Amino acid sequence: MLVFGAVRPYKGLDMALKALTYLISENPHFGGHLLIAGKMWRDQHTYETFIKENNLSDYVTIHPDYVPTDQVARFFGISDLVLLPYRQFDSQSGVGTLATAFRRPMIVTQTGGLPDLVQNKSMVVQPGDWKGLANRITHVLSDERILKSMQRDADTTAQEISWKKIGTITVNIYQKSLDSG
Repeated sequence: MLVFGAVRPYKGLDMALKALTYLISENPHFGGHLLIAGKMWRDQHTYETFIKENNLSDYVTIHPDYVPTDQVARFFGISDLVLLPYRQFDSQSGVGTLATAFRRPMIVTQTGGLPDLVQNKSMVVQPGDWKGLANRITHVLSDERILKSMQRDADTTAQEISWKKIGTITVNIYQKSLDSG
């Protein structure tokens, strides 16, 4: 699992960590791993302390620095699932768009434009609902068919928001405007 991008409080990393803690407490043989990649905008120590106090060290890797453009594909390439557990958000997510471009399945929260990035709306949880996030992660990672379906959905979404499609729509709007004028 991947949490990517600048780590700011509104992005809900604490929610992802609470979900992971719950997953492991419910299933001590949980085989998942959380990769956190992005510049920490607040005290990294808070997250490290939570990880240590909750015995998550074997389940979490932190890359606490800015990820250069030429390294982005590597992080998405090794991840099966992208988590966007945002607490609040009023627009579209660059990380969500990247995950779509890399055809990576996502679990997102019901905030801003995040739900628009997933076809399967059962993969949308309420902001702050770490238990719901944990349940969705379990659901996805316990059934390869669901993960594959989400990958196909990510491909469909990527095609729907491709520059080619957006360009075609834009040209059509201009053409209709010219034809009616």
